[in-house]
Amino acid sequence: MKEIYTQEIANDQPGVYHIPGVHNGQQTLCGWVDASGSTEHRASDHPCNCSPCIDAYRKIKALTFPSGYFAKG
Repeated sequence: MKEIYTQEIANDQPGVYHIPGVHNGQQTLCGWVDASGSTEHRASDHPCNCSPCIDAYRKIKALTFPSGYFAKG
């Protein structure tokens, strides 16, 4: 199984563990773009405790799309 990581931005938010971002150049799901002082941690040891990341994840997970919404490449 693939290892899951969280991200800590130690120089601005020490002890807050974020979900890594995957789009728009965001470093974290809650919107950090310039996270130059960030460190990856195993999520099993340091679970996400960032409320905005958790809220964004829940909203994304709840999205539904009608059949045919995405064009086939």
